[in-house]
Amino acid sequence: MNTSLKFLKSWLIYILRSTAKQLARNHPIILMYHRVLPEKTSYSMSLALFRQQMKILKNNFNIVPLKELINNANGKNKKNSIAITFDDGYQDFYSYVLPVLKEFEIPATLFVTTGFVNGDFWLWPDKLRYLLENTNKDELFIKQFDSNLKLDQGWEEAWHVISNYCVNKAKEDRDIIIQDLQDLLEIKLPIEVPEKFKGVSWAQIKEIVDVGMEIGSHTVSHEILSHLPLTSVDKELVDSKKILDIKLNKKVKGFCYPNGLQEDINSEVKKKIKQAGYDYAVAAYPSRKPLDDLMEINRYPASSNMYNFKNTIYGLRYQALIKASFIRRFF
Repeated sequence: MNTSLKFLKSWLIYILRSTAKQLARNHPIILMYHRVLPEKTSYSMSLALFRQQMKILKNNFNIVPLKELINNANGKNKKNSIAITFDDGYQDFYSYVLPVLKEFEIPATLFVTTGFVNGDFWLWPDKLRYLLENTNKDELFIKQFDSNLKLDQGWEEAWHVISNYCVNKAKEDRDIIIQDLQDLLEIKLPIEVPEKFKGVSWAQIKEIVDVGMEIGSHTVSHEILSHLPLTSVDKELVDSKKILDIKLNKKVKGFCYPNGLQEDINSEVKKKIKQAGYDYAVAAYPSRKPLDDLMEINRYPASSNMYNFKNTIYGLRYQALIKASFIRRFF
């Protein structure tokens, strides 16, 4: 592509995004992040890219705390408001994310899985990553798939296949699969959680709160609530809130659904969340009206692809949601 065509393309994208930003000025955007590490991995964003994204947001949008966005849900929010959220509670939030947020004076909400923070376990997707990344096997045959998964060209594709299979399984069934993988891959999981898969400590969480960040609950064990008996749902909600209230010496008001897709959320779970004392709950998919239901607040995944990231923050994904809604209504 020659220079003049590149300039024309850049100019057209600029006009398109500027127009979309104006059209989406009253549409609050809540961004969902998970992990940030010094270098990009298949499961994390690079620190340099995260810093670049925060700089763009700081210079072009009104970044507000999530609780402020929710409190002003009746139309009193600033134009082009954006809130930042992080899920799970990995240690890299404290080590890499927090310094960037402090540098740009950006508020954020961190939803933590309390059993993970306690060090009671490590998250099952990371167990899969560890096994696949460290085995000497070139391929893996799993009877559930009746096919060989190639590992010699990289383990990421195999991880996606196995994790997609595991995500809707009960914990007991998932544990069996992980045990079988240890035998098939001839590698054992360490008892201690590897450094790169550790959660934040309670002392670090206190520092995070002390500089103005909000903490919310992401359950005790990160199980999908709609898959559990209601008595177990109660325990996940109440126990995680109780320990957070005690550790932080304040009432935690926010909750984040594990997995958080539409099929993971139902009216019974929403009722339980209210009964447990939470004021709001965030999901993991976007919608045209993200704050209409405070027990199912919608978020946009933050992409490591800058083109997609800009389409989200400038409102092009919002326009796509409007178009999709129109098509569903009339066709």
